[in-house]
Amino acid sequence: MTVWQRGIGTSSAYTGTGGTYFADRWARVDGSTATSKTYSIERKTFTDTQTDVEGNPLYYARLNHTATPTKGIEIENRVEGVDSFRGENMSFSFYARTNGSSGATCNVFVKQNYGTSGASSVETTTDLGSIRFESDWAKYITVFGVPELTQSKDNTDSFLSVGIKDLPSGTAIDLAQAKLERGNAATPVEPRNIDEEYSLC
Repeated sequence: MTVWQRGIGTSSAYTGTGGTYFADRWARVDGSTATSKTYSIERKTFTDTQTDVEGNPLYYARLNHTATPTKGIEIENRVEGVDSFRGENMSFSFYARTNGSSGATCNVFVKQNYGTSGASSVETTTDLGSIRFESDWAKYITVFGVPELTQSKDNTDSFLSVGIKDLPSGTAIDLAQAKLERGNAATPVEPRNIDEEYSLC
């Protein structure tokens, strides 16, 4: 969550509705059919003395959504190319907490988006299970197999994404140190040089 080149929510909470990118490679998808809704995205700063989240991160994202129903609101990290990791076993891990009382839930997913041209604009979402947020930071780990492709792709804007959806209404969720990697286990966070991070972004 260090690199936010678009400036969405970095100096104050971003309260616009609709879909938007915020931190680099991260997007909010707004498919909610609610007639009344308020959203907020904000980059928050860790204290120098925190020890709950590994890797000594600088920032985390605070996400707040008030809508009924909440179905259709998704936060996802996108990787270029829908064929990325096809048929492979992957691990998706992240730290999260609720900024309110514990017990709120959401669902973890992997999505394959085939792009906007070519065959058609189609995406498939595979649910990977639900998680329950606590008021303290906790690490969540999901191991899954990436499905094979079911149709041709558009090479210009297809993507694979992982994320969380069906976010709780009226409860702020904090998210940090998300990591997608090959294999059946989540490995420790290894800080990257900031120049390498910008190059990847």
